[in-house]
Formats: sequence, C-alpha cells, structure tokens
Amino acid sequence: MAKPPIPPPYLRTKLIPHAQQVCRLYKAALYDLKARHGNVLAVLLRARFEENRNIRDEILAKRILEEGWKEYNATRFAFTFKCGF
Repeated sequence: MAKPPIPPPYLRTKLIPHAQQVCRLYKAALYDLKARHGNVLAVLLRARFEENRNIRDEILAKRILEEGWKEYNATRFAFTFKCGF
C-alpha cells in the first residue's frame, strides 16, 4: 500500500507545538550567534533558554516566545551565512 504524497510546506496546515517553535527559535539564534561570534556567546544563549524552561503558564510562555522572535529579528546579522564548524 502506497503512502499518500506529502504536500509542499506552503500547503501544510498542521499546528506546530510550542516546544518545536522554541527549538526553531533556539536554532535560528544559535546559527546567527555562531556566524558572528563563534561559540563564545552560545553558552550564554543556552542559559537564557534554560531560565525559562520550567514555565507552565501557557500565556506567559507564548509571550516570551514572541518577544524572543522580535529580539532575534531586531538583532540578527544582515548577511546570514552558515558557519562551517
């Protein structure tokens, strides 16, 4: 029995869990920091994420996530590139 084809990303309507959204923010911020500063600030970034790890209030967690994306978009490097290390 063949599996149904996977729709392209722009047609997917599945909701993304909060944990996966946080992982995407962390990964984007980590790539940006490594592109600019190497591994120096990666430890501080991880510590910032660990501070808010055990928040159970969904509204507060959503607000922190939105503020994180705003901060990332405001401070990200204009010319993004993938680092080789």
